[in-house]
Amino acid sequence: MNLARVATAGALLALTSLGCTDEPELVIVIAHPTLIQVSPTAFLGTVPCMAGEGAMQRYVATVFDVSPESDEEMGAGGAVAGPAENFALPSSGPTPCGAPIATAFVVHGRLYAAEIDGYDRDDIEPLATGARQMVDQDGEIVPPRWTTSCGREPGESVMAIYQVTREVSSCEPLEDHSPSAAEPKIAVSLDDALGDLACGTDPGQVARFEVVSTNGDTAEATCGDAATLTGVSPGAVLELQVLAYESGQTSPAWGSACSAAPLTGVTVQAECQILASEGALDIDLPQVLESIPLDCETELREVVADPGGDLPAQRVTPPGCNNTLRLSDLPPGDTTVSLSTTLSDGSTGPTLTCSGTVLPGLSVPADCTEG
Repeated sequence: MNLARVATAGALLALTSLGCTDEPELVIVIAHPTLIQVSPTAFLGTVPCMAGEGAMQRYVATVFDVSPESDEEMGAGGAVAGPAENFALPSSGPTPCGAPIATAFVVHGRLYAAEIDGYDRDDIEPLATGARQMVDQDGEIVPPRWTTSCGREPGESVMAIYQVTREVSSCEPLEDHSPSAAEPKIAVSLDDALGDLACGTDPGQVARFEVVSTNGDTAEATCGDAATLTGVSPGAVLELQVLAYESGQTSPAWGSACSAAPLTGVTVQAECQILASEGALDIDLPQVLESIPLDCETELREVVADPGGDLPAQRVTPPGCNNTLRLSDLPPGDTTVSLSTTLSDGSTGPTLTCSGTVLPGLSVPADCTEG
């Protein structure tokens, strides 16, 4: 028996005749299989599921028939009794920890529980088809790092119901058999950020990149490799800046914003936006108006931010002036924006000059002064 990750309903086609006509009608009858499903959301808890050192990458589920031997023990469910209590069905293969699995080889009316084995690697395979034990490429047994059971306590097992998918839940917390106290690490790669770009040394290709965290830590790598940040503290999400360079260049041609939540003992893969060649300038309007001073909703009719050149001006009216104004699609380099105001009575208000060094693919704060 195999555990299927995705249960696919089967279709039964039949030809029938209606009334006196000889024309057949195509009838499609959908037969949904009877399934017991195991989902990672039921057992992962605080254990991260991701591609990274120290995180769960694969899991194996073994479903057990835990039906009691007598009708009295089954209770009021009317399930099929029998002597198969704690009978193990064949185990699933190693499955990505973000995907559920399901078995169709269950019997309507019987009760089921599951046991989970989690692995912090993906280079494993079953010792044999349906075996619970995993081996590496050399055939050596690989013990699971995490284990737990689901639906084992009285009243928590799940009854299979004909043509219905039932999910095993009520999982115990995962037990970590090889806990790590290693410092958190963040790995940043451009695999998902390149978009239409390519790694290489030709003009228009990404040769290398560097990563800068909000606390000033930096790391760099060639395109195609990963840059690893160390010395980060576990806890809140860390925002990162990525600057990518052409071969032999000292000014970045592209940039991207990335983020990651550091975890003790885990190398977390950062999530990055697509690399871009243009950037943005953020003008903190509430701070600007406080420095003049002007109240957004009672003293102001309009704010106009003009970056000059061929770029369009942006107009902001209350209550929008209570928010940060982002000027996007700006070329990299030193940028100056003229910020003019119109008062609520229609007269001209103070004018400010906002400036900043735009970085490709990133948004940077502007520094605004009156005059």
